Amino acid sequence: MKNNKLPKVILFITVDCLRADYIGALSEKISTPNIDYLAKNGIVFTNAFSNSSGTPLSFPTFFYSRFPWEVYENPLKIWEVHEKMTKIRNNVKAFPKILKKYGYKTISVQPNPYISRYYGWGKEFDVFDDDLSLKNKEKHKIIGILKWLLKDYYPFIQGSADQLFLKFKYYIRNSNINKLFLHLHFMDPHEPLLAPTKFTNSIEKLNIIKKLRILRCILNLVDDKSFISKMSESEKELLLELYKASIIFVDNYIGKIIEYLKKLGIFENTLIIFTADHGQEFGEHGLFIHGRAYDEVLHVPLIFCFPEKFDHQKVDAMVQLMDIPPTILDILNIPIPKYFKGKSLPIIVDFKEKKVHEYVFIVNLPQKFKNKIWWAIRTKRYKYIRVTDSNLNTLKEEFYDLQNDPQEKVNIINEMKYEIINNFRCLLNIKIREYKKELKRMKLLNTIKQKTYKTARGEIGRIKPPIDQ
Repeated sequence: MKNNKLPKVILFITVDCLRADYIGALSEKISTPNIDYLAKNGIVFTNAFSNSSGTPLSFPTFFYSRFPWEVYENPLKIWEVHEKMTKIRNNVKAFPKILKKYGYKTISVQPNPYISRYYGWGKEFDVFDDDLSLKNKEKHKIIGILKWLLKDYYPFIQGSADQLFLKFKYYIRNSNINKLFLHLHFMDPHEPLLAPTKFTNSIEKLNIIKKLRILRCILNLVDDKSFISKMSESEKELLLELYKASIIFVDNYIGKIIEYLKKLGIFENTLIIFTADHGQEFGEHGLFIHGRAYDEVLHVPLIFCFPEKFDHQKVDAMVQLMDIPPTILDILNIPIPKYFKGKSLPIIVDFKEKKVHEYVFIVNLPQKFKNKIWWAIRTKRYKYIRVTDSNLNTLKEEFYDLQNDPQEKVNIINEMKYEIINNFRCLLNIKIREYKKELKRMKLLNTIKQKTYKTARGEIGRIKPPIDQ
């Protein structure tokens, strides 16, 4: 830490579907020189994890520092569309509202329809530019029809990086930059992956018939193993090429943002937080989706860049997106609410405290592709996954030794010592108990049958964590 100066501008950049291993600062798979520039001038967290791998579930964690069931009116209807989808509660407070209390102007520019004013988002900001306001109900009806026509595919086709950059310049030019919080959400790495062809060599060589075939692949990749099995290896490679092109497209505009801040003379005194809401599977576990609990959809980039204050560091401590709100408030010397579930990352004390979390908790509530909930507990060494139905009946369990199996290919749930597995089960049961308590409080679920599971020893037993005894 160089000094105690406070930033004039807080720029919070989130990217949809961006995996940690697809930025140059953390991998050799791709070149992202502008994102890497932020990393070289800031603090990079190499073990940052999203608390959920779906946007409506992830956003509450890094804006409210709370679990999704504590933020939405009905956690069982997060993935519905139009009138059926639940809304944000009126009595919960996101951290931008706290910033407003301390004199900051707060602006969010984001084109994801799940995080629009139509579903209760935006009330915490002075300006919420989603282009999907209540005045555009007809647009939502069209989106609902398209989702029905295309089954589980959702047409995220609005708000590309070039449009977002123009809005960034507009709000920077027309705001007092002494106390400004500006959030930008880039959608480009999310399907349908429509980056301009100049950002990839392979795609521009395709004829129109081949391009339509690739688009059809994208539209049918949602939880459809039968379709994926029919894809050729070249088609899978092209999908990955489209993904990379979309990331390079975003990186290009990150560079333009940096250049514009330097032109205004405020880059050095701007706190830039760069992250992703979740990642994306590309067939590592049989599907090309997000919404489950494997590392390719949970491990995300996290960079805090504030050149006037922070020296460059790479931090190996395991952190979560829920830590972002308390960390921002801590940097600004603003008291952190006790109800925040995340921790302030010790970046203001040069990481003398190397261990932040013993484990990270992950949840994907009633899964949008099937009526499933994915739960997980991840430590640096192990990951325990439980898949349940919406009534919390256990459908399957998985356990991975991440030290010896970082790709999560070998499920050792029946091979690990009972005591180790049971510790993870108990930790997860505590979280599920909190979820059940909240549902009952909201009268959404009157009774939930106590579940049984098959232990590593082949016994059938009831789940009874220490807190329940």
